Amino acid sequence: MIEFFVLIILIVAFALLLGLNLISMPTLLINTSIWVLLGLAILKDLKQRKMQAYYLVSFLITAIILISHQSYILRWFFQFLRMSLILEFSIALILVYAFAHITGLVHLGSQELIKKYKGFKRSK
Repeated sequence: MIEFFVLIILIVAFALLLGLNLISMPTLLINTSIWVLLGLAILKDLKQRKMQAYYLVSFLITAIILISHQSYILRWFFQFLRMSLILEFSIALILVYAFAHITGLVHLGSQELIKKYKGFKRSK
């Protein structure tokens, strides 16, 4: 069900992007290719890997970063991406995808460390 909502959001965003006359053709090509590739990857993650909880956490982290994007630490990163013709929606998709995988890696890694620590503690 959530895959359907992600697809609808991507289609609506693409339609809005096409509707803007201020966007040049390279910007359109770059951003649509990012949207298609990340959309397919996100759909695969949600269907096969059951990463819904990680994506919810990554939405929260991405929202915090996008709110504070004018801070000194993050300003150069967002300026670089805007000069590279990447729109804010594409930046948000990139951040959501990256943080979902980072939070998944941290969660699974911490579970493995807890199992090893419990096994080490019992063996003594």
